Amino acid sequence: MYVEKLIELIDEAVLGYIEGARKPHTGDLYDAMEYAVLQGGKRVRPLILLNAFISSKNYDSDMTPAIPFAAAIEMLHAYSLVHDDLPALDNAATRRGKPTVHAQFGEATAILAGDALLNLAHEVMLKACMAQPGKRTISAAFAISNAAGHGGVIPGQAADIFYENKPAAPEVLHFIHKHKTAAFFSAAAYAGAVLAGEETEFAKKSALAFEHLGLAFQIKDDIGNITGDAATLGKPVGNDETSGKNTYVSVYGMEKTENDLKSLLSTGKQLLSELYEDGSPILLSTILTINKTQSV
Repeated sequence: MYVEKLIELIDEAVLGYIEGARKPHTGDLYDAMEYAVLQGGKRVRPLILLNAFISSKNYDSDMTPAIPFAAAIEMLHAYSLVHDDLPALDNAATRRGKPTVHAQFGEATAILAGDALLNLAHEVMLKACMAQPGKRTISAAFAISNAAGHGGVIPGQAADIFYENKPAAPEVLHFIHKHKTAAFFSAAAYAGAVLAGEETEFAKKSALAFEHLGLAFQIKDDIGNITGDAATLGKPVGNDETSGKNTYVSVYGMEKTENDLKSLLSTGKQLLSELYEDGSPILLSTILTINKTQSV
């Protein structure tokens, strides 16, 4: 019930921001934006942010300062998926068991919807920074913005595309996974901690823990793309191999993949246990990563 309540808050905030931005004469643009964000997913990234915020020793039962940043990181994640699915990139027809945005609304609208989500997320964070000026909000906004841009998704996606149908060295695969997937996890943990007033070094350690968990998250996705089923994955099984993607399994083999998954999860949980008390929301939220079985 606790997680469901947080998800409701996240979805209400995202929908409110999109509806507040809605303009006439724009066709399906805003419907496509809502579809992109609200068509499914487990809200793992904003949940990490909110749980890091709530777990702080400074938390005073008011979640309001963190909500805009949680909504922004989910909009940024959605934007990255919309563009990732486009014909020029992964050319995916389904996402989370439903038609992708370009399949549902057309390619032009999908591009614009992704652009709009990207920019609206930054507007939301900037407004939050103006409403509560200071190091906390600016640091959180920068971490999230960096993960959505040149510090994360974009170079990760570029490397992923560049190395399609080419053998990738282990360091290349690590670069792709760290930037494309883990960057948003670590940024969420960092932002939640600094928004709550935690020291920078503490926030960095929390981010490092979720970098490990984010890498584990991606490895589990790679395993699922081979051993899972389409209903669970929400997308065709084996599409990574078909498109020539480098995955942890293709580079290392299944045995090492499964062993490294266990190691990353163990390290991530250990790092968190050194920062937070047993039973804290941020520690409990690692279950979302461990039990993850479909793309979110």
